[in-house]
Amino acid sequence: MAPKSITKLDQQPIKLGDHTHLMRQWVMLRAIPRHPRRVDAPTIHAKLSDLGMIVSLRTVQRDLNTLAKTFPLDFDESKPQGWCWRQGAGQLEIPSMDAHAALTFTLVEQYMQNLLPRSTLSHMAPWFDAAQGVASSQASTVTRWRDKLRVVPHTLNKIPAPIDPDIQATIYNGLLNEKQLEVTYRRTKQSRHTPRRLFTQMKTAPR
Repeated sequence: MAPKSITKLDQQPIKLGDHTHLMRQWVMLRAIPRHPRRVDAPTIHAKLSDLGMIVSLRTVQRDLNTLAKTFPLDFDESKPQGWCWRQGAGQLEIPSMDAHAALTFTLVEQYMQNLLPRSTLSHMAPWFDAAQGVASSQASTVTRWRDKLRVVPHTLNKIPAPIDPDIQATIYNGLLNEKQLEVTYRRTKQSRHTPRRLFTQMKTAPR
């Protein structure tokens, strides 16, 4: 009997008519996070059980070792072992990325570099690389759209002030996690620095 439906693990349960060896390993691959996050075999075993794929923990451990021979997977020496996709590993997509998705990712990479946290950009790097590959190998009116589009500011371009990437990453992470920031501030044409506490939570004006 053919599978009825397959969706991402983080969206809704996967309903399968026949829990084959291949489908179980595919679900396991989707459950393994990217470096530096990790997941252990008991957690994967519990996810499989939630989906109705009843196998032993030992079977899951054997599957992981088998998959590591083919896919770029890493594990640590903790107990239980933590598994992840190797740093820099390509993105596993089933089905593969199409031209429309590739166009979206290339535009995000091109125009939103300064609007996204560094952690998000690092996490999205495999998708950006995959999108570049699709754009190079699947020339079409869709992938050529990016060459026809330019973002023109309403005012004259100003030379941006140099920003330390580490400082920018710290501020973006504070905004992302809604944390306060302690900074030292110096007014223009003054030499004295004053400590300040910044609140990074987003606030909306009352209507």
